[in-house]
Amino acid sequence: LNQSVKGPLSADFLFSPILAERQPHRYLTSGFLHSGVPHLLINMISLQRSPDWLETGLGWPLFLTTFLVGIATGNYFFAQNAIGDPTSFCLGASGGIAALHGLMFVAMSKMNNKSSASRLFNSIASLFVWGLVVPTISNSCHMGGFISGIVMGLLFSPGYTKSYSMKRKNSISFDSFPSDYRRVMGFGRQPKAANPVWILWIGALLMALRDRQLLM
Repeated sequence: LNQSVKGPLSADFLFSPILAERQPHRYLTSGFLHSGVPHLLINMISLQRSPDWLETGLGWPLFLTTFLVGIATGNYFFAQNAIGDPTSFCLGASGGIAALHGLMFVAMSKMNNKSSASRLFNSIASLFVWGLVVPTISNSCHMGGFISGIVMGLLFSPGYTKSYSMKRKNSISFDSFPSDYRRVMGFGRQPKAANPVWILWIGALLMALRDRQLLM
């Protein structure tokens, strides 16, 4: 969201491209600020409507990392779009929410669940159209978040293979996956091992340490 906002934390934590050059924490902290109760409720409802399997099926480390990466990447895209405008700023978690949708799109595509992936893509397209209508909505932030979610899904979400054991009679009774994850994944299919997301955290930590050394 890109609009006028007041509050005791705004000056120190909202995202401003110019201020973020020297205060990079703003890339993340702005995601936990909102312009008011309606803005907060809209984002909370959007999060609440996300399917549980995004966390319980794909795992909370990937869920949380994708959300945070989406906030930062959304702000980066916003900054690129706001070059030359020193007064621009944004705040809100919509970049992270868009990233979760990107992750979900890739996961359903890997499951070969084309109908669900298509419906999700159409809803994201509707969001971008809505951003063209409402001037305070930052489409660049949503786009950045969605793209980062797609990248996270391609790199860290599991692939899927046929499970012959699941095709046996009554094998559903011994299914270890959450029921909503099973429904979207499909009967007779199971996830393969995925790249561990902690690789990304280690890389980010090493980059942070390197930048700190350069500034010292």
